[in-house]
Amino acid sequence: MNRLFLLSVFLVLFGINAYSSSFNLIRKHNIVFDNSEEQVVHTAVDIFKSDLEKVSDENTSYGKSELIIGTIGKSKSVDGLIKKKQIAVKDIKGKWEAFKIVCLDDNRLAVLGSDSRGTAYGVLELSRMMGVSPWEWWADVTPEKKSEVLIEKGVVTVQSPSVQYRGIFLNDEDWALVPWSSKNYEPVGISGHIGPKTYSKIFELLLRLRANTLWPAMHEPTTPFYTVEGNREAAQKYGIVIGTSHCEPMMRNNAGEWYKAKIGRYNFKTNRDNIINYWAERLKYVAGTETFMTVGMRGVHDGRMEGIKTTEEYRDALHEVLDVQTDLLKKYINPDVKKIPQTIVLYKEVLNVYRSGLEVPDYVTLMWTDDNHGYIANLSDKDEQKRKGGSGVYYHVSYWGSPHDYLWLCTTSPALINMQMRRAWDYNARKIWILNVGDIKPAEYDTELFMDMAWNINSIDNSNLSDHLRDWASREFGEENADGIVSIMNEYYRLAAIRRPEHMGFNMVEIWGYPRGGLMPNKIPDFTEGEAKQRIEDYDRIEKAVIKLSASIPANRKDAFFQLVEYPVRAASQMNKKFLKTGQDALNAYYEIVKLTDYYNKKMSGGKWNYFMDMKPRDLPVFEPAIYTHKDDKLFRPDPEFNLVIDGNKFVSNDGGYTVYKGLGHSANATMIDKNASLEYNFNVNKSAEYKLKIGFVPMQPANGGDLRVEVALNGNILSTFSIHEDPFTKEWRENILQNQAYITLPVKLENGNNNVLTVKALDNDIIIDRIKLASNI
Repeated sequence: MNRLFLLSVFLVLFGINAYSSSFNLIRKHNIVFDNSEEQVVHTAVDIFKSDLEKVSDENTSYGKSELIIGTIGKSKSVDGLIKKKQIAVKDIKGKWEAFKIVCLDDNRLAVLGSDSRGTAYGVLELSRMMGVSPWEWWADVTPEKKSEVLIEKGVVTVQSPSVQYRGIFLNDEDWALVPWSSKNYEPVGISGHIGPKTYSKIFELLLRLRANTLWPAMHEPTTPFYTVEGNREAAQKYGIVIGTSHCEPMMRNNAGEWYKAKIGRYNFKTNRDNIINYWAERLKYVAGTETFMTVGMRGVHDGRMEGIKTTEEYRDALHEVLDVQTDLLKKYINPDVKKIPQTIVLYKEVLNVYRSGLEVPDYVTLMWTDDNHGYIANLSDKDEQKRKGGSGVYYHVSYWGSPHDYLWLCTTSPALINMQMRRAWDYNARKIWILNVGDIKPAEYDTELFMDMAWNINSIDNSNLSDHLRDWASREFGEENADGIVSIMNEYYRLAAIRRPEHMGFNMVEIWGYPRGGLMPNKIPDFTEGEAKQRIEDYDRIEKAVIKLSASIPANRKDAFFQLVEYPVRAASQMNKKFLKTGQDALNAYYEIVKLTDYYNKKMSGGKWNYFMDMKPRDLPVFEPAIYTHKDDKLFRPDPEFNLVIDGNKFVSNDGGYTVYKGLGHSANATMIDKNASLEYNFNVNKSAEYKLKIGFVPMQPANGGDLRVEVALNGNILSTFSIHEDPFTKEWRENILQNQAYITLPVKLENGNNNVLTVKALDNDIIIDRIKLASNI
């Protein structure tokens, strides 16, 4: 974005009129645009008009200003300006979803797009310039009143997206979105109903976030998207592309539609004709609408393809499926099948099938996925990067499944999101990014970060990530509160990186062979007594800080502050106290969570969000009242306390490249070591003895298969070479995910007074050292 443009808006927002001749955005404009524009442009103009009314104060003047809005080739006014050479468009013409804003003079501001969505994003950029948050409705960020926002004559901004398709997946909606929509916001007397009133608000949020794609809610309790009258039309009104998840090929919602059809098993080998007709029926319905087709086939809902025993069988069956789907798409959507956006989601077992030799048409986008816990499991190699369909990423900040859910609070570190999605971009995953946001709330900040990266990958990187959070806090709660919020939220994410609140029960779910949905019994908490005490103190500190800060939040933003900052911080704090304290203190923590959640639902924003916050998704044991009600000698791990802790960035020398990721890992300073490079760490001990050396690494997955090997040396002597890679869903991987580290643990003999040198060398890519610990008396 043009720096002068930013400066001009910035100065006015802070009351500095830097220009004597400027266009005032806060006026009752004559808005000029053609009725022939696509629906999404009309929708964006209506949103902007509403925003302008909310922002305008009693001093807003009328005047004769013109706001000229249009899409190149579709707007007489815009095309006229281009023909008269008053606006040059070579910087956006022909691009995907690009827009340009030009201040022509005191009374004319032009917003033009390369296509209809580009124009819509340009219009809503004006709302951003007025200070309207994308979360204006979804988090009750009430717009501030203004009398002027001035734009100097000649100032220009040009923007276009980095990633072509950018969107969210509404998932595990059973505990928030469904009850809230069907009982509160859009009650129609139908259980599980999410209709066009609700989806319209979701689509508006996507437009404000400069996103363009939605995978609709799809669990069994939810009425399938296309079976609700008005949902398809709402998507068209807001210009939103509809896709479907990894287990929903051909725009079908299997979980809600297949078994109702009563036409046999969802088995392509034994029930082929019925399945083909089922797919064809939906393709006829969506023909002419904008979609991104998921191809391939899994089970009805997040399981393996039915009737298949081996990986080779799976591969051969998918070849048949892809051929059939290609014919259907040609027949019902477009004879030139290469022009239909399509993806195969290489999720869970499908990745292994793909690796076994699955041949996917070159024009189909390969969608890579994370391991459900934030670590992308595979990315395109050099040959795959040449595919015409390119590649994309399906990423989670909410998840139901092994080793344990995290559906309640959003605690995925912004540093992890930034590092993983930048890595995906570097491997040329640029066609489509989809974020599993669960129920949208309370994943607001992580969602915006993800979408901002997808819109402009160069606007956020490892060096300025903290600025993004600060800018967000300043926009939502004022410059005077921004630093305090950043400090609190950084610590909130750091503590959750050690162990998420939902993982504090120290058990697992979805484990084969265990009862009650695969629930593995609790084990001793993975903290020493000293670590537990420090953790309680750290949470107590940010909880007190957020309560104190809430007093300084303006009245019109207090509800926004509670849902965006205060509730997640205080609820996470109390969850930790519930497990790390005993007796009445632990029970009090449980009731504090109940109290906070009751306020969120019934009192915050006048009950607007009633039913949205569930403090016990799936009623898992971790959410029950305190398990430990008396002092227990085995409450904490019996290991000796660590008397030395070294963060990954505290090395004393290196012999190659490295990158420090501020905010990543237990240390919030995890450091990536380039392949074949090494880092050295110095430390002393005050007595000669045997020690336990524990080296923690971020539990990455290799980008293109292979391994994650490190060589460890102490005082010049190579101890061994270790692999820290664990395949998803193995026992070791589950442990790594819950503790959010992969450990190497070594017994070492150290002498008092020696200057010890620990050397860690990366033998593969993606080695990120997080924290080194040393304990005596093993």
